[in-house]
Amino acid sequence: PAQPAEKAQPTEEHKVLATPAVRALAQKLKIDISKVTPTGKGGKTTLEDVQKFADMQAAPKPEPAAPKAAAPVGIDTPLTIGAGDQAVKITGLWRELMKSMTDAATIPHYNLQEEFGAEKLLLIRKMFLDSHPGQKITFLPYFIKIFSQVLLEYPIFNGVTSEHLSKDGYVTRYIEKAEHNFAIIIETPKGIVLPNLKSVQNKSINQINTELRELIEKARNEKLTPDDLAGSTFCIANLGKLGAQTCAPVIFNKMISIASIGPLRIAPEFVKNKEGDLIVKPKEIMSLSISCDHRIVDGATGARFAARIKHYLENIDSLLLTLKQMNNSQYQITTVSYTHLTLPTILLVQISVVAVSLKKKRKK
Repeated sequence: PAQPAEKAQPTEEHKVLATPAVRALAQKLKIDISKVTPTGKGGKTTLEDVQKFADMQAAPKPEPAAPKAAAPVGIDTPLTIGAGDQAVKITGLWRELMKSMTDAATIPHYNLQEEFGAEKLLLIRKMFLDSHPGQKITFLPYFIKIFSQVLLEYPIFNGVTSEHLSKDGYVTRYIEKAEHNFAIIIETPKGIVLPNLKSVQNKSINQINTELRELIEKARNEKLTPDDLAGSTFCIANLGKLGAQTCAPVIFNKMISIASIGPLRIAPEFVKNKEGDLIVKPKEIMSLSISCDHRIVDGATGARFAARIKHYLENIDSLLLTLKQMNNSQYQITTVSYTHLTLPTILLVQISVVAVSLKKKRKK
């Protein structure tokens, strides 16, 4: 016998309790009313329910969250080491230098480069060596004294930025330091160190040379004290025999400027002979590079500072005309006086020295 037909199952829409007006709105908005959550009495779907559902559907869907970036690899994180590889841990002075360089990379700076003739520097150094048998002197003491003298004219470069920052993280002030404490980059078997020569503005070139050699000896014998490393206001990197002609040094954190000077080399120079023809002759030159914190020093001031340094590097004998009386003025003057000066100038210097001595004796 034929099986009785099954009764048709009511659809989900037929189960929804809603008035014809509500159903009409859902149809107009092309909404499946069975998916609307009812809030009306007895489980009825209201006009507000349909409208709210439509608004939710129309709202922009949030973008899927981006996958999290992999955590940076730390020094102690195991790395894949192949055959023949060697893992080197960064410790000691190297680690401290790494921290300093990381901080230095955050300073917005610019770099200025010049070349200067070294003839007078070579002459004055030769005169020193000839008059001081057995003593040694590099160009660095001369560089230090020249920079210190120009810093008296441009004190903004002999400064440090304050640790006090604004609410948005910017430097709010800097301090122009009275003392010229020159940090010197010294290479040791255990890495680079930066002790500093204190108060070079009050010292002669000969004194700077003596103290510099003592500082280098202490650094290489690992006998530097915390005081030797603290309080730097300016830094000079002497490339010397390292091989590089020039570089763009990175400013150490809180300093405002840093300089580097390249090794002596011979370059062609075009000059006019007596007949007015251009000829080429060899010239002994060095390179000068200065980096400045652009937040503190504008480019025009930096350029004038570099030009002044170049002037004294090429005309170190004129340094005598700008030297000020310091605590040990007599020693300072006599150290610099015999340096490619004319006889009348030397005589004037000697008279000045005698006058200073007599003035001191009268005070006593």
